Amino acid sequence: MIPVVIDTNVLVAGLRSGGGASRAVVRRALGGRLQPLFGNALWMEYQDLLGRPVWGDVTTADERHEVLAALARQARWVTVYDGWRPNLPDEGDNHLIELALAVLDRLDAADAQP
Repeated sequence: MIPVVIDTNVLVAGLRSGGGASRAVVRRALGGRLQPLFGNALWMEYQDLLGRPVWGDVTTADERHEVLAALARQARWVTVYDGWRPNLPDEGDNHLIELALAVLDRLDAADAQP
């Protein structure tokens, strides 16, 4: 599986649209072709997102919870130990880069093992 960090805007677009790249990412993650990476900050953002009025009436609250639970079953949970603070234009997205870097750091360490 290919590891991937799925930002909340991708999840929303994937569930609201009938097609497109965001929908493909969500489907591939649910199908096991992509492995979502979750950290505490991203998980809390997903939880907060479920209660926001961004969904329209394409999905129900129960369906959104089911999709998030299914993504969590496919996910790899990652603890972020180092705060890189990449200073993205949206400061709230820094945790996504930190999550990706934490996974890369672990992959590099695994490759270095004899």
